[in-house]
Amino acid sequence: MGQRQYCVYTRSPKFREIALWLIEHKIKYEPHLNRTRFWIDQYSPEMIMFMLAYREDCELVPEGQLSTFLDMGDAAQMEQ
Repeated sequence: MGQRQYCVYTRSPKFREIALWLIEHKIKYEPHLNRTRFWIDQYSPEMIMFMLAYREDCELVPEGQLSTFLDMGDAAQMEQ
């Protein structure tokens, strides 16, 4: 099954609720200071529940964005 990557921003009013939902449903997540990224199987029951409850509160992370962030982080380390 393919996975979709989403993020919820820390300042979102529903951040805590979504974070607890991720833990409860054993969804793989990666916390960061500004946002938490998570991955949901595209055709799973969890995706249906997520879309019904939180689609307005989270953003889909575009496919190529992860490598861009990693490249930016590597560049920042090299400057130090």
